[in-house]
Amino acid sequence: MNKKIKINAISSILKENGLTSGFTIYDNGEIEYDENIQISEEQIQDKVKELEDEYNRTEYQRLRKAEYSKLNQMEMMYDDKVNGTDTWGEAIQAIKEKYPKPE
Repeated sequence: MNKKIKINAISSILKENGLTSGFTIYDNGEIEYDENIQISEEQIQDKVKELEDEYNRTEYQRLRKAEYSKLNQMEMMYDDKVNGTDTWGEAIQAIKEKYPKPE
């Protein structure tokens, strides 16, 4: 398992329990916890799966955001107001249709 993913999983578990730190992970993958902290490998695996699922579930948001940032939205809105058009709304709708929110 990727070290960064493991760190994220352990940090998330600690945060859920009101802790902000409490472990050291070494280059060889060994994990040393502060006293009174115990997290099993199964808990880590479960949290990794949960985080991966959440990441995959929100992919559409990241894809939409990338597309939205390419638009000059303020100028589009101004031009729509002056010209009586809806190019901004149409552009946003096209992006939403391209990357639909999963149900």
